[in-house]
Amino acid sequence: MKTDTGTLTDLRWRLGCWVLCVLLVVGGACAVWAVQEMQERADAATYKDSHAIGESVAQTLAEQLARAVRVGIPLAQLPGVPDYLAQTVQRQPMLNAITLLQPDGSVLHTVGQPAHGDVVPVPITVQSRTGGAQPAGFVVVEVGHAASARQGPAWSSGASALAVIGFALLGALTAAFGPGAHLEAKRRAALAALHQTAHDAAPASPQDMPDNDLQRLLDALALGDGRQHAQHQAVQDYADELLNTDFDGSLRPRVERILGSTRPR
Repeated sequence: MKTDTGTLTDLRWRLGCWVLCVLLVVGGACAVWAVQEMQERADAATYKDSHAIGESVAQTLAEQLARAVRVGIPLAQLPGVPDYLAQTVQRQPMLNAITLLQPDGSVLHTVGQPAHGDVVPVPITVQSRTGGAQPAGFVVVEVGHAASARQGPAWSSGASALAVIGFALLGALTAAFGPGAHLEAKRRAALAALHQTAHDAAPASPQDMPDNDLQRLLDALALGDGRQHAQHQAVQDYADELLNTDFDGSLRPRVERILGSTRPR
């Protein structure tokens, strides 16, 4: 009788697919968490760096303009200020724009491309005649984020996905050709033994029994009954061993049908 060796019942591939699914789910969740954590840290570091650069640039410009105002040159009449501000923006990729405001808040000069980013205002402070400090204007620096801050996590996401898939495939193949192959060999051996035992358990022909001696007939019947019970017990033992490897219950109906055909009546 032919044993069942189809792909759907092959324990190697069933175990391998199960391990693959588990590793993909668990590894994917861990990779998503790691990439998200990395992205949050990169954003925080970029935000801190951009604000530090913006504050440094604004403070330097405010001090330079304050020295010019202290010598008596009005802020609106300082020559070359727009060009100098434009060069400053070009030298710093994290700066979107620089705006120079008058004391009343009106815009005096604006260079760059404002993009509604974070702003860092610094007053241009000069000493008044009374000895106190008063603002002669304001330097407002708008900072942005470098493009590389987003490229890093994006590259990490792709690398993490490839790593998870690779390790999942490796784990699935290891499980399939390791424990899976061992379980499949035991399953096939138990199934073959079950079929062989069921074939050997067929009742003997009445013609083979003696008919001239009642005692010998009774002894033969008792011996045959004992053999039948022993063979049925062997079938039952093989069936129990086979069911121990039947994880999804697909073999149980077939095993129970064979047990029913060999059960003593």
